[in-house]
Amino acid sequence: MTDDLPERAFRSHTLLALDYLAQGDAEAARQTLMNLTLMDRLEQADAGVYRQYLETVSHWQALQDWLATPAVAAQARQALWGRRERSAGGDPAPGLGARARLPPWV
Repeated sequence: MTDDLPERAFRSHTLLALDYLAQGDAEAARQTLMNLTLMDRLEQADAGVYRQYLETVSHWQALQDWLATPAVAAQARQALWGRRERSAGGDPAPGLGARARLPPWV
């Protein structure tokens, strides 16, 4: 992301609001534009909203990468759906019972 993030936010919120209007959802369009107004006010007050957004995106991407590792993904599926993954030989997937390491930012 670059220094033009506020401009990109303005464009994307405006397009989203127009899309909501085209679908006949005036309230969703109004809320979208209110979010943009709030972001602008916070940035004017030096709240660092865009910096915080970038940090959140960075954490989200790191979380997705961590969840995509085979051992963690297998444990997540087991915890969420109770499914035991099987390897080609029919044994439970390696790492299923092992405690996965948390990402460093947790």
